[in-house]
Amino acid sequence: MRSDTVTLHPREGFKDVFTQAFRAEVAPVPEGRARFLHRYGAFAAAIRLAPFAE
Repeated sequence: MRSDTVTLHPREGFKDVFTQAFRAEVAPVPEGRARFLHRYGAFAAAIRLAPFAE
């Protein structure tokens, strides 16, 4: 069940960790898809505003 998974693997700090990892992915390939999503897709804002509790 989903509730069991969340209990076993809580999302503690997920939004911050994921945002940092995504920025690290953008850095080495400035013309890549990740950069496009970061710049034009407001990807960091989408993660920050996601309706999931930390």
